[in-house]
Amino acid sequence: MKSIHKNQPDTVELDSQHEQTLMMSARYAEQYVEQHEILEDGLTANMAKTLACARLEWLLQAARPQLGGIWTLEDFFHMVNCFRSGLFHPDMYLSLAWTIWDDPGAYSQEDESPQLKELVDSVLALNPLQKVALADTLEQLWHRGFRMHVPIADFLETLGIELREEVAHA
Repeated sequence: MKSIHKNQPDTVELDSQHEQTLMMSARYAEQYVEQHEILEDGLTANMAKTLACARLEWLLQAARPQLGGIWTLEDFFHMVNCFRSGLFHPDMYLSLAWTIWDDPGAYSQEDESPQLKELVDSVLALNPLQKVALADTLEQLWHRGFRMHVPIADFLETLGIELREEVAHA
């Protein structure tokens, strides 16, 4: 079997937020490996991790198009700006909408902006898989899209996510 691992160093210095996210995700990863490592059949922990990554990517590819048409370019800008360089751990998916609501930079906080309420409501309406896909999209947009200087709309298109057209107000 061909290795999927590229030449990567054995240790990498992580910032504290990323390290904390990995620590808070570890119990889910450990549980998955415990349930899927089958040594008597030759399936090692590393193979189980590869299987988990493959399954997650398959699910993300299926879920991303479901996010199409929900948000405008401005919505994505505010969401990615709210989370910036963050990484999401599984327990954060539940608080995604509330973090957006509490972000002081999201839209105008004056009189609880209808745009902000609509954005939060749309995130609350997502099913768990869609929340994972949104979190992954925001991470990728920040960590890959912005670093490669790809416009938000173009980057989202590479993930199979279409933007909602902005409605002109009369």
